[in-house]
Amino acid sequence: MKRCFWPLVLALTGALGGCGGTEPLDSCGAAPEYQRDIYPTIVVPKCQSCHGSSRAGPSRNGAPENYVFDSFEMVKDQLGEVSNAMTSGLMPPAGNEGLTEAEIQLAVRWRACGFKP
Repeated sequence: MKRCFWPLVLALTGALGGCGGTEPLDSCGAAPEYQRDIYPTIVVPKCQSCHGSSRAGPSRNGAPENYVFDSFEMVKDQLGEVSNAMTSGLMPPAGNEGLTEAEIQLAVRWRACGFKP
């Protein structure tokens, strides 16, 4: 499995600058939104196979029952702990598809532009 989660972890935990830092302010005019961009592109295909509310028991692939990524609020509320699991190598489990460079950049822009719902 590719280890391309580090840029995403750094972006989502605040280690990268936001709009007004290294990015021009106008680049956030068409900022990614959770429901339109992040949820269908990253959360559904990359996270919900283990962290969806429809998963239970062995189908969660070891994901704790209280880590459910079905909504914007759930993702934001659990982001810190999830990032820790990712940086420690606990997530994603071996055999799961990692993020593409385009998905990483999408997540970086989403964070940099204020986590729009």
